[in-house]
Amino acid sequence: MVAVVIFYYLLLVLCPVMFDWMGLVHLGRWFLDSFAILASSDFAALGHDPHQANPLDPMRRPHVYSDWWLGFAALGITRAHNFWVGGAFVAAFFLLAFAILRPRSGPEAGWYLLFLCAPPAMVAVERANNDLVIFCLLAWVPLLLADGRRWVRWCSLVPLLLATGLKFYPAVAGLLLLDGKRREACWRAGVGVVLLGLLFAGLYENIRVIQPLVPAPGGANGLGGRNIFLLAGQGSMSAGVCMLAVLVLGVWACRPMRLWAGISVKDGMRRDWLLFALGSAVLCGCFFAGTSYYYRMIFGVMLAPLTWRLLQKNAMPRASRTWVKSFALLLVFMMWGDAFLYFGLVGLRGTISMPVFGGVMRGVEYVREAVTWAFMFYLAGFLMRFTRDAWRNLRRGDTGSMDAMVEARPSGLVLRG
Repeated sequence: MVAVVIFYYLLLVLCPVMFDWMGLVHLGRWFLDSFAILASSDFAALGHDPHQANPLDPMRRPHVYSDWWLGFAALGITRAHNFWVGGAFVAAFFLLAFAILRPRSGPEAGWYLLFLCAPPAMVAVERANNDLVIFCLLAWVPLLLADGRRWVRWCSLVPLLLATGLKFYPAVAGLLLLDGKRREACWRAGVGVVLLGLLFAGLYENIRVIQPLVPAPGGANGLGGRNIFLLAGQGSMSAGVCMLAVLVLGVWACRPMRLWAGISVKDGMRRDWLLFALGSAVLCGCFFAGTSYYYRMIFGVMLAPLTWRLLQKNAMPRASRTWVKSFALLLVFMMWGDAFLYFGLVGLRGTISMPVFGGVMRGVEYVREAVTWAFMFYLAGFLMRFTRDAWRNLRRGDTGSMDAMVEARPSGLVLRG
């Protein structure tokens, strides 16, 4: 698997036209996002406001992240080191991904390649986006929480706080702190809430300054929950109200938590279950906040191990088997759907009139947004289940929430490590 990934990305470097085949924009330069961060750091070191249009950046982008990123200049790292900085972002991402995805067979390796070589990963790697750094930090949270030693589990607070201080949205991963034995989970979650609160209080002015500068994701680059309503011609505020209404109605009517009712997990799969919870929290949190970008689907890598394990369990009820297969298809669509839709539209263009083609494109955009909402409801159902079991554990007694998830159900599936 490692050799295939290396070959694939070397091929991208030598044959950048592959980006065009998948409908991705390649501007002829690699690591542009890491360059923007270094340019902002250099600009601030010169005494200028990094939150203004930056002439040191080819795209004149202002700094829209935490000021922690501006510390590169203090370390003597400048734009001249962009190749090494961007390369370090990419290398760290793949090293953590390889540590998480440990295939035991050829088909399993092929499944994981669908995520490591998918267009969202291509975009994040090509740009050396700082979400790669956030991925690497957050990946340690479930890995540390799954450890058998208490002091190691407490160390999970460190990467969570670092990631949150760098890009704010990782705070949603604090949900994982509820997992574990009752007394320890209560203390860890309480300390985590206090520390995150102090962190956001210290970063308040930083957030206030950059909030108007953050570009709203939209179109092919966005996965925000408001997109489908903006597409329908709603204003930004109206789109937000519509999104909230659909979310509440969907949770009440569909009760997506039932999708997980027949699936349980043993402690042998605790790492995969926590990774899935982390990926779900990040993707759902950003989606329903309306600030999710296409490349953030790299967190789909965290959903891959548990999904594969579920797909391999043949002795399961028909309903559970159908759910697992449908979720796997949605997950693959989220990683590759845009590329396939683009390929189909390119083939269709020229065979029909432009007005008809425009209508087809609009219909495809609606389908894409509807499928994205369905995928997010699946993840929301898991998070509801995870939170419910963690809460019951905290109220019931001194057992881990993973143990609470192994209650036998005649119609359910119990996974063993």
